[in-house]
Amino acid sequence: MQEKAAYFKAETDSAYLDWPVGRLLAERARQLPERIALIVPAGPDGVPERRWTYRQLELEAQKVAQALLARFAPGDHVATWAGASPEILLLQFGAALAGIILVTVNPANRAGELQYLLELGQARGLFLDRVYRNLDNVEALASINATLPQLETIIYTDEWEGFLAQGRPMVLPEIAPDAPALVLFTSGSTGKPKAAVLSHAGILNNAALTAQRLGVPPGTVWLNTLPMFHIGGAGTLTLGCLANAGTQVMLPAFSPEAMLDALARYKIGIAMAVPTMLLGLLDHPAFPGTDLSHLEVIVVGGTPVPPALLRRVKASMKADISTLMGQTEAGGAMFTTRRGDAE
Repeated sequence: MQEKAAYFKAETDSAYLDWPVGRLLAERARQLPERIALIVPAGPDGVPERRWTYRQLELEAQKVAQALLARFAPGDHVATWAGASPEILLLQFGAALAGIILVTVNPANRAGELQYLLELGQARGLFLDRVYRNLDNVEALASINATLPQLETIIYTDEWEGFLAQGRPMVLPEIAPDAPALVLFTSGSTGKPKAAVLSHAGILNNAALTAQRLGVPPGTVWLNTLPMFHIGGAGTLTLGCLANAGTQVMLPAFSPEAMLDALARYKIGIAMAVPTMLLGLLDHPAFPGTDLSHLEVIVVGGTPVPPALLRRVKASMKADISTLMGQTEAGGAMFTTRRGDAE
């Protein structure tokens, strides 16, 4: 019988960053102040495209931190119940700078689920959209608000400028690398969701090492189509792009048309998608005429991925495929194939 190792030894080709998340943002703003850090494409409702350089992103995150500290103290838990948006991304960075723990709730959850998760997450504040996919969040929250005595502050995302105006210049606190940064919830597929407390250095290093494993050059343009309440959107893509010193293009909502347009318009180098999204792209009438020449890697995961789909994607998109398996409790990726690996 041929003997095989029962485990792989840990790789030591990368340094561990014993940093809080805000340290990496500050490093990028210092090193590459004029590089574009974030792009949100124009929306179908007439909202124009928005862009932030690394320096602008850091300054905006500092304003968010100051506004948060006008209402909360370091170590407090503040929740989000909203779709992907630049405000939610800035809230994530601002909370990291303020030492506030961000509790992210799926915006598709309704009143009973929201009540349970806000109690479990010990949220003192909540940022939310008034409407999500035609669902009335104001009414849903009103139906349970009396049962949440710890929830002291409610801020809607369309009140963003007023929220920022409450901040005052101040010295932001020092944040320990092992301090909690996020509370994310497991899927709850075998019971009620569990709260996973993730540290600054944990999510930062997981994302940085994943970005390195994916093998894209520094400064790559990343497409983020994943929800920001999920570790894939908030961690692997947002922090992976930051570690890569790349440019993040955030799509607030997925559609095949919007994703194909972004892939071509912004010369995307790396994108992540679940199988149903890829099928939507491949079967769309605009796919054959879309310029994908800059696309280097497509990361696929979230559900079982049929090998036939991987072969079709690789042949049609002319990009490398990386299959990724992650876990909320692990702070992101646990396993990913390398570029060029066999199926």
